[in-house]
Amino acid sequence: MAKLINENYLLNDSTNNTMKNKAQTKLQKRWNEALESGSIISTNEIVDFGFSTQAKGFYDAATVLQTNNVSGPPYYMLLSLSIECYLKSIRTTTYWNGCRGVGVMHEKGHNLSALFSNLGCKYPKDTLYLSERYQARYRRDLNDDLARNANVFTNQRYPYKADHTIPQPDKTQWYPERNEQAELDNHTFVDITALETVAAFLNEELSFTRDK
Repeated sequence: MAKLINENYLLNDSTNNTMKNKAQTKLQKRWNEALESGSIISTNEIVDFGFSTQAKGFYDAATVLQTNNVSGPPYYMLLSLSIECYLKSIRTTTYWNGCRGVGVMHEKGHNLSALFSNLGCKYPKDTLYLSERYQARYRRDLNDDLARNANVFTNQRYPYKADHTIPQPDKTQWYPERNEQAELDNHTFVDITALETVAAFLNEELSFTRDK
């Protein structure tokens, strides 16, 4: 029974990803057609202000929870959302109708590891810069720490899985090995140190305002 549920879940997940990719392709085609017709223009941003501002808001909210000794899923979710928005702020394209912004093209998805990997394929110098800064400052590997918490947003926002099953902690999850870029089941385990460290780092590197 469990095997059947898992197979159906994987099938549905694959179907959803295919549909999302098709929708993304259609959206990109629409913007390209508008550019070709001259009805809009585009500019490329190194760091998008909107995403960066949203990311800082999530980070500041997480800090408030931490100050009040609130942990668990609400805290993890805010940190994960902050990281996601900061990653999505990198190398965006803004579309303009005159002086009015009408759209922003950015990386898609919630998997933090996949977001950083996709950015690395397109902008290797940017991800190398961040990885080297992270290593120098914390003596930690950015790819590894992102992989440890890749699915916190997807798997921590609800108490149950998408297939309606209850997450079952594997006993190895209590003391998981730090294998290089080992993606964890974030239903049952969150690497809090890695999550907090990455969120603080990106807040320092990609925020338009500096904390006092």
